[in-house]
Amino acid sequence: MDLIPKTKNSGEFSMAGMKSQGISIYDDKTDLYFLRDKRVLLSFVAIIVFLAAWAGLKAYSVFVLEKKLSAISVEIGQIEAGVDNNRIKKLVELDKTISVAENLLDSHVYDSKFFGMIEKVTLPLVQWSSLSLIPEQGTAQLGGRAASFSVLARQILSFRSSDFTAEISGISLGNEGVTFSALLRFDPGLLREK
Repeated sequence: MDLIPKTKNSGEFSMAGMKSQGISIYDDKTDLYFLRDKRVLLSFVAIIVFLAAWAGLKAYSVFVLEKKLSAISVEIGQIEAGVDNNRIKKLVELDKTISVAENLLDSHVYDSKFFGMIEKVTLPLVQWSSLSLIPEQGTAQLGGRAASFSVLARQILSFRSSDFTAEISGISLGNEGVTFSALLRFDPGLLREK
């Protein structure tokens, strides 16, 4: 096989039996002979126009983005300048104080609720003379007096049908009725509910 063309005419050459027209990379007259073909020339012009348009759009988009970025930076600066840091600190401290107060109220024991509970289960002929309440443990030690043993028995039944568990001790008969001590146990959560 021969790598060098055997014949060379103006605008036509053959290589191993192949013919080509219009494009020759080398010519005696000029090195740019291949640009004589209109299709090649139009292709180069189209590529150059496309690259110029792409570069222009790229530059424009960078310019627009930088302009928007600088406008946003100015706006952030204005917002930051308008923020009062002392006021924010005070609001944070106030929020912490409110949270502490909420926790205290949630865990607060309402002793008065115990009196409402004991009032519901106390019979009319029973009087309480002393009270020692420990709400965190859910216990109350009461000293009381009932009109009779039967009234005391009904009081014990009343405790059993309520939220209290009662242990009765120190029962004695006196001139004014039957005195006794009652140790009441209950759920401490009952005193935390409003």
